[in-house]
Amino acid sequence: NPQESLDRAIGVLGSIGEVFPDSYDESDIRPLFHEVNELLSDHTDASLLALKPMTDPRKRIAMRFLGRINLLALLARPNLQPVLTIKMIRLTLAHGISPHSSIGFAAFGLLHAKLVSIPSGYRWTKLARRLLDKNFTNDVAGDVYHLTTQLACFVEPLQSANETFLQSYSCSMLCGDVNNAIQNMLVHAVGSFWCGLHLDKVKDNFEASACLAKKFGYTIWLSIVRPLQRTALTLAGVDERDLPSEVTEMAKLSPFSALLSCFNRMMKSYYFRDLEQTRIHAMDYFELSKDLKSWTVVYVHSPQEFFGGLAAFWIYRKTKDPMWLQRGKKAKITMEKWAKSSEWNFQSRFFLLEAEAYFCIKDYNSARASYDKAIASAKKHRFVNEEALANETAGYFFMDLGRKDDCLRYMLEAHKLYHAWGAQAKSNALYDFTMKSFEGANSRHSFNTT
Repeated sequence: NPQESLDRAIGVLGSIGEVFPDSYDESDIRPLFHEVNELLSDHTDASLLALKPMTDPRKRIAMRFLGRINLLALLARPNLQPVLTIKMIRLTLAHGISPHSSIGFAAFGLLHAKLVSIPSGYRWTKLARRLLDKNFTNDVAGDVYHLTTQLACFVEPLQSANETFLQSYSCSMLCGDVNNAIQNMLVHAVGSFWCGLHLDKVKDNFEASACLAKKFGYTIWLSIVRPLQRTALTLAGVDERDLPSEVTEMAKLSPFSALLSCFNRMMKSYYFRDLEQTRIHAMDYFELSKDLKSWTVVYVHSPQEFFGGLAAFWIYRKTKDPMWLQRGKKAKITMEKWAKSSEWNFQSRFFLLEAEAYFCIKDYNSARASYDKAIASAKKHRFVNEEALANETAGYFFMDLGRKDDCLRYMLEAHKLYHAWGAQAKSNALYDFTMKSFEGANSRHSFNTT
C-alpha cells in the first residue's frame, strides 16, 4: 500500500527531526521552490560539485529516506513529492553532499522543468549525473538514471534515451534494489511502445517485466503499466479474453494509476474510432487530470497531452462544444513548447495537433499542409506508429471534404504502416472501415464519419 508505506517513512523522518505537515497545496509549494531556487543562484555547478561531504549521521539517514520515497510520493501523494525534493536540496546546501544528493538534484530537475523550462531542468539533471559520477554507488545509480532519463526523453531522441532505463535496471539489480529494477524494466517497456517498436517486441518487453513484478509481488508498478500493455495487445490483435487483467485494487490506492487507466481507455477508443466511448473516457480523464496536480515533468505527460488533444479536437467537431476546442488548443500549445526542446520527439505530434486545429476552424489548406508535415516528420524521426496515425487522421480529413481519391491514398498508407508496426487489429479494422465507406458511396453523406 503506497499510502501506508509513505506514512511510515514520514514517521521515521519525523523521529530524526525532519517533520512534514500533513498536507501541502500550491500556495505552499511555489514559495518553497522559489526560496531554494534563490539559494542555488549563488552557486555554480563547480561550487556544488565541490561541496564538502555530509558527515552528520542523522542527516545522511534523512537523505536516504527522502531519496527512497521520492517516487513513491509521486504515485501516492503528488503534492508532497516536490516538498521532499526541496528538502533534499536544502539539506545538501546546509550539510554537504551525501550519496543521495544526486537523487535530490535529479528530482529537482524534473520540478524545475515543470515550473520554469525543459532546458533549465535539464541542467540540473546533468548536474545530478555528474554528482553520481563523482560519488558512484549502485545504491543510488538506479534512481538517478531513472529520474534523469525521464527528462532526457524531452531533449534526446526517444529511441536512444529509452535504452538508459535498462542501464538503470542493471544498476538496481547489482545492489539488490528489486523494486527500482522492476520499475525501470516496466518503464522501458512503456517507452518501447511510444518509440514505435514492433508490437511483438513490445509484447515481449511487457511480459518479461510483468513476470518479474509478479514474482516479487510489486503490484504497484503493474497497476501503472498494465493499462498500456492491454492497449498494445489489443492493437496487435490479442483477443479480449486473453488480455492480462487490470490491477484495479491499486488504482484505488494511487490516483496516478487511476489516471493512467482512464487515459488508456480514451486512447484505445480513439484508435478504434469509437466516438462515444472516447468522449466518456476523455471526460473522466480530464476530470482526474484537473484534480491530480503534477509537479514534475515525466515522459508519460507527452502522449497524454497528444492523445488528449486529438480526442478533444475530434469531439469538438461532432459536438461543437467550445470546451473541447480549448482543450485541444491547450495541448497544441504545450506540444509546440516541447517541440522546441526536441524536434525529434515532438515535432510530428505538434504538426498533427496543428492540422486538427485548422480542420476544426475549416482552414482546409493549412490543415492539409500540416498533415503532410506531420507525416514527413514522423517518417524522418522513425516513429512508424505516429506516421500511421497521421496518415489515418489525414484520411478522415479528406473523407469529410468528399475527396475520395486523396482519402483512399492516405488510408491505405496508414493501413500499410499499422501493419508494419504490428498493429494487426488496427490495420484490419481500418481496411474494413475504408472499404465499407467506399463501397457504393455516391454522396458526400457516405463519408461523414469524422
